[in-house]
Order: sequence, then C-alpha cells, then structure tokens
Amino acid sequence: MLMFVKPVKILFAALAVLVSTNFALVTAVQANSFALTTSEGGTLYLQSQVDNESDTLFLIDTGSSLTVLNKATFARIKQTQQVTEDGLVIARLANGRQHKVKLYNVPLLSLSDDCQFTNVSVAVMNNEHNILGMELLSRAAPLGIELAPARLTLSQCDQSQLHASILVSE
Repeated sequence: MLMFVKPVKILFAALAVLVSTNFALVTAVQANSFALTTSEGGTLYLQSQVDNESDTLFLIDTGSSLTVLNKATFARIKQTQQVTEDGLVIARLANGRQHKVKLYNVPLLSLSDDCQFTNVSVAVMNNEHNILGMELLSRAAPLGIELAPARLTLSQCDQSQLHASILVSE
C-alpha cells in the first residue's frame, strides 16, 4: 500500500501544476486591461480608441445600472450602425431626481479593437461624459479596478479579436 503513496503524490503534484498553469493561461487570454485616467475628484475614466480613430471618454460608474451615451457619441454611433429603440425607463440621477429616458439597443459598442460588446442597452442623455454602468460592466465580470496605477481589467468581452481567432482555429 505504501508503495502507491509516492506515485499518487507525484501525480497530484503534476496535476496541480497543470491546472494552475492552464488557469493562468485562460485568465491571461480572456482578460482585457485598460489604463484609466483619474480626475482631481478621484473619478475614473476609460479612454476608448478603436482603429486609431477618435477617442471616446467613459466615466466608470459602478453605482449606475445604465450605460449612458452623450448625444455626440450616440450620433456618431447612429451614423454607422442600425440603432433601435428599446423602451423607456425612469432613471434616478445622482442628485436623487427621477428622469424618464429612452433606451436604445446599440448593436456593437467597442471599448478597444480587442474588446467589443454586442446588443448593448444604452440611455442617451445631455451629459458631458459617457458612462459605463453595471449593465455593461456586469457582462464583463469578474472585473477589477486598481487605483495605483489606475486600471480596469475586464475578464471577458462579448467579442474580441483574440476570442475570434481561437474560435476560427478550433
């Protein structure tokens, strides 16, 4: 009986290394990391850039259930995509007031060339900034926010070049 203990220990040790290596590899493959900028008040912003085109600034707001686009960003998206109305909601604003807003379905919202989300429900408001709320952030969970240096790490995107290349090769 004792002669099987050592081979079994070696087998379990090898299995543990294999599992942890594959876990680290899968985590590295799926993670999308974004440098954030911080305002003087400590608010975190993600600057998205797709195809080296114009940057779009998103406020990271885990207290917002909605993803919100300002009118300029929404107009730019509507020029290239078929956006559809998705109903009405009553949104509670940061100042506590309630405001009725239309929701729209955006077929593709890109945070980078490697990280896009499909069929994103967004509200359009007269904001200066766009807001990444929990509607989108929860789809990328688990996620991490680091403060020094400021960085947002999303575990998954609906579509990414890396994910697409893995699917094609299978």
